[in-house]
Amino acid sequence: MKRVRFAIGTKDGKKIYQGHLGDSKVFLIYDIEDDGSIKFIEKRENISPEEEVHGSNNKMALILSILKDCNVLVSKRLSPNFKKISLTKPLQPIMVKRYDIEEAIKVLKNHLKEIFEMTEKRKAGERSEHIPKWET
Repeated sequence: MKRVRFAIGTKDGKKIYQGHLGDSKVFLIYDIEDDGSIKFIEKRENISPEEEVHGSNNKMALILSILKDCNVLVSKRLSPNFKKISLTKPLQPIMVKRYDIEEAIKVLKNHLKEIFEMTEKRKAGERSEHIPKWET
Protein backbone atom coordinates (compact mmCIF):
# COMPACT_ATOMS: atom_id res chain seq x y z
CA MET A 1 0.00 0.00 0.00
CA LYS A 2 1.29 3.47 -0.89
CA ARG A 3 1.39 6.28 1.62
CA VAL A 4 1.88 10.04 1.39
CA ARG A 5 2.63 12.21 4.42
CA PHE A 6 1.31 15.75 4.35
CA ALA A 7 1.55 18.83 6.55
CA ILE A 8 -1.09 21.49 7.11
CA GLY A 9 -0.23 24.74 8.87
CA THR A 10 -2.66 26.08 11.47
CA LYS A 11 -2.94 28.34 14.50
CA ASP A 12 -5.96 26.73 16.15
CA GLY A 13 -5.94 23.11 14.91
CA LYS A 14 -9.25 23.56 13.08
CA LYS A 15 -8.61 26.02 10.28
CA ILE A 16 -5.79 26.20 7.76
CA TYR A 17 -3.67 29.22 8.56
CA GLN A 18 -4.77 32.04 6.26
CA GLY A 19 -1.28 33.49 5.84
CA HIS A 20 1.84 31.86 4.47
CA LEU A 21 2.49 28.27 5.57
CA GLY A 22 5.76 29.24 7.25
CA ASP A 23 3.94 31.64 9.57
CA SER A 24 1.69 28.91 11.01
CA LYS A 25 1.89 28.29 14.75
CA VAL A 26 1.88 24.50 14.32
CA PHE A 27 1.88 21.89 11.58
CA LEU A 28 -0.57 19.00 11.67
CA ILE A 29 0.95 15.89 10.13
CA TYR A 30 -1.21 13.24 8.46
CA ASP A 31 -0.67 10.08 6.45
CA ILE A 32 -3.01 9.25 3.60
CA GLU A 33 -3.01 5.78 2.07
CA ASP A 34 -3.87 5.00 -1.53
CA ASP A 35 -7.15 3.47 -0.33
CA GLY A 36 -8.16 6.91 1.04
CA SER A 37 -7.65 6.16 4.72
CA ILE A 38 -6.28 9.09 6.73
CA LYS A 39 -4.32 8.91 9.96
CA PHE A 40 -3.35 11.87 12.12
CA ILE A 41 0.31 11.45 13.09
CA GLU A 42 1.22 14.42 15.27
CA LYS A 43 1.30 18.15 15.84
CA ARG A 44 4.68 19.89 15.35
CA GLU A 45 5.51 23.33 16.68
CA ASN A 46 6.78 25.88 14.21
CA ILE A 47 10.04 27.01 15.83
CA SER A 48 11.12 29.20 12.91
CA PRO A 49 11.68 32.87 13.73
CA GLU A 50 9.60 35.74 12.43
CA GLU A 51 11.04 37.14 9.24
CA GLU A 52 11.23 40.74 8.10
CA VAL A 53 10.81 39.83 4.42
CA HIS A 54 8.67 36.94 3.21
CA GLY A 55 10.56 34.33 1.24
CA SER A 56 13.62 34.07 3.50
CA ASN A 57 15.84 31.11 2.58
CA ASN A 58 16.81 30.64 6.24
CA LYS A 59 13.19 30.37 7.32
CA MET A 60 12.43 28.00 4.44
CA ALA A 61 15.34 25.75 5.45
CA LEU A 62 14.11 25.56 9.06
CA ILE A 63 10.52 24.80 8.00
CA LEU A 64 11.78 22.08 5.66
CA SER A 65 13.80 20.53 8.48
CA ILE A 66 10.66 20.46 10.68
CA LEU A 67 8.73 18.79 7.85
CA LYS A 68 11.56 16.67 6.44
CA ASP A 69 9.54 13.42 6.40
CA CYS A 70 6.56 14.97 4.57
CA ASN A 71 5.83 14.56 0.87
CA VAL A 72 3.16 17.25 0.53
CA LEU A 73 2.72 20.74 1.97
CA VAL A 74 -0.86 22.02 2.05
CA SER A 75 -1.68 25.71 2.25
CA LYS A 76 -4.48 28.12 1.54
CA ARG A 77 -2.15 30.80 0.22
CA LEU A 78 0.70 30.95 -2.27
CA SER A 79 4.00 32.23 -0.88
CA PRO A 80 7.40 32.99 -2.39
CA ASN A 81 8.85 29.91 -0.68
CA PHE A 82 6.04 27.69 -1.98
CA LYS A 83 7.20 28.61 -5.48
CA LYS A 84 10.85 27.91 -4.59
CA ILE A 85 9.93 24.56 -3.04
CA SER A 86 7.97 23.59 -6.13
CA LEU A 87 10.97 24.21 -8.38
CA THR A 88 13.78 22.87 -6.20
CA LYS A 89 12.62 20.41 -3.52
CA PRO A 90 11.15 16.90 -3.46
CA LEU A 91 8.07 18.16 -1.58
CA GLN A 92 4.87 18.82 -3.50
CA PRO A 93 3.10 22.07 -2.54
CA ILE A 94 -0.67 22.02 -2.91
CA MET A 95 -3.16 24.82 -2.36
CA VAL A 96 -6.73 24.15 -1.28
CA LYS A 97 -9.51 26.69 -1.28
CA ARG A 98 -10.89 25.59 2.07
CA TYR A 99 -10.19 27.01 5.52
CA ASP A 100 -11.61 24.11 7.51
CA ILE A 101 -8.97 21.38 7.87
CA GLU A 102 -11.50 18.53 7.69
CA GLU A 103 -12.89 20.00 4.45
CA ALA A 104 -9.36 20.42 3.08
CA ILE A 105 -8.63 16.76 3.79
CA LYS A 106 -11.77 15.79 1.84
CA VAL A 107 -10.47 17.83 -1.10
CA LEU A 108 -7.14 16.00 -0.91
CA LYS A 109 -8.94 12.64 -0.87
CA ASN A 110 -10.73 13.66 -4.08
CA HIS A 111 -7.33 14.07 -5.76
CA LEU A 112 -5.49 11.00 -4.45
CA LYS A 113 -4.44 9.70 -7.84
CA GLU A 114 -2.95 13.08 -8.79
CA ILE A 115 -1.19 13.43 -5.44
CA PHE A 116 0.42 10.00 -5.72
CA GLU A 117 1.49 10.68 -9.32
CA MET A 118 3.03 14.05 -8.41
CA THR A 119 4.89 12.70 -5.38
CA GLU A 120 6.26 9.73 -7.36
CA LYS A 121 7.59 12.10 -10.03
CA ARG A 122 9.22 14.25 -7.35
CA LYS A 123 10.83 11.19 -5.74
CA ALA A 124 12.27 10.40 -9.18
CA GLY A 125 13.84 13.86 -9.34
CA GLU A 126 11.28 15.66 -11.49
CA ARG A 127 10.37 19.22 -10.50
CA SER A 128 7.61 21.48 -11.78
CA GLU A 129 6.51 25.01 -11.14
CA HIS A 130 2.90 23.82 -11.21
CA ILE A 131 1.21 24.11 -7.82
CA PRO A 132 -2.28 22.59 -7.85
CA LYS A 133 -5.12 24.79 -6.55
CA TRP A 134 -8.11 22.66 -5.67
CA GLU A 135 -11.53 23.66 -4.43
CA THR A 136 -13.38 20.34 -4.50
